[in-house]
Amino acid sequence: MATKTRKLVSYSVRRKHNQKRLASKLEKAVYAMLKAEKILFTKERQIGRCHVDVFIEPCAVVEIQGCYWHKHSCHRPQAGWTAEDLAVQARDTDRFAYLKAQGYQVVVIWECEIERDPEWIRFLLRSLQASLVAEKIEPQSAYPNDRPNKKQNERNADQCRFDGIGPEIADRMMCSFIGCFFLDCFQGIQIDVAGTSSPLRT
Repeated sequence: MATKTRKLVSYSVRRKHNQKRLASKLEKAVYAMLKAEKILFTKERQIGRCHVDVFIEPCAVVEIQGCYWHKHSCHRPQAGWTAEDLAVQARDTDRFAYLKAQGYQVVVIWECEIERDPEWIRFLLRSLQASLVAEKIEPQSAYPNDRPNKKQNERNADQCRFDGIGPEIADRMMCSFIGCFFLDCFQGIQIDVAGTSSPLRT
């Protein structure tokens, strides 16, 4: 009966319903792993036209997929995938492509992986968090409607001009500044052989 009802309800309506429903067993397992690894996350977040299961700042998405409902290869029927099954897979592929085009990292966790090797899932989550911290990634949208405004572009241009100085030139500028500073401080002072100082005579 549940299967028949699922076929009658549109995908968008089901996704909206999922935002208010209680977490599934799989989702609770992943939430517990994230908390154990001390990874801050947000449940059920809307990103553009997509609704995601887990969002990790600044730009990572974790999708928790039931093998039967999302047509994983471990549930492939002997007769092959039906047209409806292929449509489900194509919809997920389209969602993931959209999120990646927006600049988000997408990690898909399957039901069978959680049951078979939970330690691998924890390692995967740790690696994801480490990559976000190390690279300090920010989402960069590939869509023109999400471009930054004029002020943001000016700030970025100023930052690029500053970064374009390079470490060697920056070191030279700092040395010149320090040299001028000490030259001003010691101008008019003469150091004699005995190590004492005396004013210069004009």
